[in-house]
Amino acid sequence: MRAFPLIARLLTVLALVASTTLVTSFAAADPSDPADTRAWPGGSGVPVASGLTLPWGVAQLPDESVLVTTRGGELLHATTSGTRTVTRIPDVEAAGEGGLLGLVVDPTNPRVVFAYRTTTRGNEVVRFDYDGTRVTNLTTIVGGIPAARTHNGGRLAFGPDGYLYVSTGDSGVPNRAQDPASLAGKILRVDRSGRAASGNPFGNRVWSLGHRNVQGMAWDSMGRMWASEFGANDWDELNLISPGGNYGWPIVEGVGYDARFVNPVHVWTPAEMSPSGLAIVNDTIIIGALRGQSIWTVPAKGGTPRRWLEGELGRVRTIVGARDGRVLVATSNGDGRDQVRLVSMDRFATPISRAYAQMGGPSGRLGTSVTGEYCGLARSGCFQQLRAGYLYWTSETGVQPVLGAIGDRWQELGWELGRPGYPTTGESCGLRDSGCVQSFTGASIFWSPGSGAWETWGAIGTTHRDFGAEGGQLRYPTGPEFCTIRDRGCFQRFQGGNVYYSPGNGTHPVWGAIFDAWAAQRWEDGPLGYPTSREFCTLKERGCFQRYEGGSIYWSPGTGAHPVRGSIRGIWADSGWENGRYGYPLGSESCRPGECTQRFQGGEIVVRW
Repeated sequence: MRAFPLIARLLTVLALVASTTLVTSFAAADPSDPADTRAWPGGSGVPVASGLTLPWGVAQLPDESVLVTTRGGELLHATTSGTRTVTRIPDVEAAGEGGLLGLVVDPTNPRVVFAYRTTTRGNEVVRFDYDGTRVTNLTTIVGGIPAARTHNGGRLAFGPDGYLYVSTGDSGVPNRAQDPASLAGKILRVDRSGRAASGNPFGNRVWSLGHRNVQGMAWDSMGRMWASEFGANDWDELNLISPGGNYGWPIVEGVGYDARFVNPVHVWTPAEMSPSGLAIVNDTIIIGALRGQSIWTVPAKGGTPRRWLEGELGRVRTIVGARDGRVLVATSNGDGRDQVRLVSMDRFATPISRAYAQMGGPSGRLGTSVTGEYCGLARSGCFQQLRAGYLYWTSETGVQPVLGAIGDRWQELGWELGRPGYPTTGESCGLRDSGCVQSFTGASIFWSPGSGAWETWGAIGTTHRDFGAEGGQLRYPTGPEFCTIRDRGCFQRFQGGNVYYSPGNGTHPVWGAIFDAWAAQRWEDGPLGYPTSREFCTLKERGCFQRYEGGSIYWSPGTGAHPVRGSIRGIWADSGWENGRYGYPLGSESCRPGECTQRFQGGEIVVRW
């Protein structure tokens, strides 16, 4: 792309110039109007400055007032009393994408400000003093950065190491990005005088290379540097910056699968993104989209990008974290109606982030975050991992935590893709024997100190619930459901008995002495087969019985539990069951060729054939 007039002739000479100092004072437009120190109103969408033309750099002072640069060269100061022009920075060549661009306040001395400007000599970083009224001692600390009508970079940011970072574009000459000796297509790292910072990987000002046009830079809570970058035709990028890293331009755009280059963490098409400024608040990366006319958020700890405020603000140029936890957002629509607003982080809140805050956030039971939110799960679900567990969300279930032994069992069952599905409630504890239970779309998972964590579902789960769940006779499950028994049957063990299911007989619990008697008959594989009813305990002398495919089992305190089946059962029934002359059985039937005998309280029943 075509360079500015005179740039081609001057760049070679100016690259050798370390800095140029202009000890000059510029009068404010209205020195009688000092900075208003009152805080901005709370809420979201609070206007800070409006009626602007192409604002670019935004920096907040300790009193919460805001400095703004415009591409045309103005330095503005916005307070709650209004916005005034402090001065016009000299030598700004505002053509194409060039002009007065990035702005940052020295974090150790807020009276010192740094700005990035395009001049006929090239792009430069300048430093000046600002006392709230006047700009003085304007000094060029980095010169000789190639400039053009496009791809000028322009973002400034102080890193956690105390050094100043500068983003530069390739100035329309892509191969410059791969040249470590060129300042174009780089991220630079310098001290406050513009000299190369100690520890730079190439021994000069260059920190990373292979960039087309970095537009945003910020650091997360782990001290990692992130940068947003304009692509060419295919992919815009969010990159995790490492010293000496080569990000591939112009050889690679987007993910390159080339070991020489660092792949981006996320990519977007230019239509949905065209990124500009970047801020990080509570490990949420917030990126302004110019062509995409929206704001994107990306969890720094990993997660799914989300798009916000689409079409609400127009083209978003700059995003800066404000001192009160909100973000300052500058638009770049070029219609004389551009603005800087304070936007609450609530505008970027998700159901999971709201629930996490309500649960106490990092100091709550779930602890600090391990990842950001990941979405795109089954049924359009999302989740986030925390130190002590997870938060899962779908539109049908809402946000539910999963943690501890119940969470571990859910994981073993396949998370949301397993038979339990998504959680529909949180964990409910304080149950019998200090137990807990949690409901899922397809199951419940119970836990107690004596049983561990096990799921119930389907027909067996319904029967467990019908019989009082953990508070009933069955109490807690002690193992999983097994569906490998005959006739496609299933069973599950519980502390107080077992529950059996078969397609032809339904689901029934078996427990106590009757269960032991059935087990002695080889369970469902023996002559009694599957149970066909529950246990009934309304008989005389506090007796109980239960029906099976092949007979019944009767129990009383004085006789114990014994099966009765076949012809003997028929004769006993005709005599009035346990209420008749025979009373309760005293043992199982005993058979020999041609004859079976069973003893009862009132005598024997003998069947011969």
